[in-house]
Amino acid sequence: MDSYDCLKLENQLCFPLYACSKEIVRRYKPYLDELDLTYTQYITMMVLWEKKQTNVKELGECLWDPDTGAEEDGAKGVSHTASFGGG
Repeated sequence: MDSYDCLKLENQLCFPLYACSKEIVRRYKPYLDELDLTYTQYITMMVLWEKKQTNVKELGECLWDPDTGAEEDGAKGVSHTASFGGG
């Protein structure tokens, strides 16, 4: 066995997880297009719906992605798409 075999893509756990994630997002896309939402915005909306009240830090913790800014992108997009506190 080559010492670099563990580095081959076929031996990486990250690749099947990445492929699975892309497939999930692809399957949601037709439904989200009707709502003019991205998948990131959709999961942000789900957290907001479940929590009823939260801040950006808590939102990021729920989305498990505090380092990439994805929760901020989702929150920005949602704030342009939805009206909170209605009236």
